[in-house]
Amino acid sequence: MTEVYDSFAAGLADVRPLMASDAVAEAWDRPSAVAGLTVGGLAAHLTMAVKALIGVFEARELAAPELRAAATGPATRRTAAAFVGSARFRGPEDRETDMSRWVQDKAATDAAKGRDVVLDRFDRGVPDIVALLGTVPPDREVTVPVNVVMSAGDYVGTRLIELVVHGDDLAASVGLEPPPFTEGATGAVLDILVASLRRGSGDMAVIRALTRSERADPEVLRAL
Repeated sequence: MTEVYDSFAAGLADVRPLMASDAVAEAWDRPSAVAGLTVGGLAAHLTMAVKALIGVFEARELAAPELRAAATGPATRRTAAAFVGSARFRGPEDRETDMSRWVQDKAATDAAKGRDVVLDRFDRGVPDIVALLGTVPPDREVTVPVNVVMSAGDYVGTRLIELVVHGDDLAASVGLEPPPFTEGATGAVLDILVASLRRGSGDMAVIRALTRSERADPEVLRAL
């Protein structure tokens, strides 16, 4: 497996104790650190986000029918950085899109089935994901809902971002330390996020945001 594949597989193991923790179970129906999601909804979304890899690698559609229907025209080719940039929330109105509402509704529906069901889905998905990582070359093109084509390696990078960011969100929601992700995992996430910032704002804007607060746009360093 490539480094990003290895980091993703390791990250799944790193986040599992948090998913199974008493703190998450006890706070299941409380609001999480992510607007619009309960702690259970966030755990369910994290499970759904990482398991999406199975459907993409096996060329099965996972998106809701109404979202697939909204995809028209030729597929868009994107890198991981471009994919992340397209998902950035630019204001409150972005949380009212069809995709955002679908994500929140799906997370709430899955969470309503209980922590044990969500954790079981996570556990059953991990062996399938790890097996697929060993068979799909990172340069193979895959189709991602909705109507996006990218390399398998880049897509795994986006799943790693979901795993690390939402792992941290889930820990923060219940007052625990984030999972002990490897430097390989966090480094890969930072590489993609910085590439997305450079692509969206330009190098000088990013450099200024990192070094000159008096001239920086505070929004430049927000990748999602």
